[in-house]
Amino acid sequence: MLGERLQYLRLEKGMTQKELSKVFKVSLKTIQFYEQNRTIPDIYLVAEMAKFFNVSCDYILGVVNTPIPLDEREAEAKDHIYMPKEFMKNKETRRTYKTIVDYVKMVQEMK
Repeated sequence: MLGERLQYLRLEKGMTQKELSKVFKVSLKTIQFYEQNRTIPDIYLVAEMAKFFNVSCDYILGVVNTPIPLDEREAEAKDHIYMPKEFMKNKETRRTYKTIVDYVKMVQEMK
């Protein structure tokens, strides 16, 4: 789901995969893998993507189907809801994050 959403948003902006890779400072191959659902970005990159495309993280992750743009209140609040990088340095936290992402994928496949 994430791959299809990312590709859709990229094409809506009229961008190539190469251009998008430069925006997010990742390799072209990484963007290709995201769009092919072969790998997933970390939570920080998902947040950057949401900000760049002016949609919610939930939309990018496939939790919701409507790409509702961020309103002003969400834009102001975003700095307070992002997880600090130190939080993801914890091995157990990373494992929990992966479990949540896997669960979201499983739920999407059940639809």
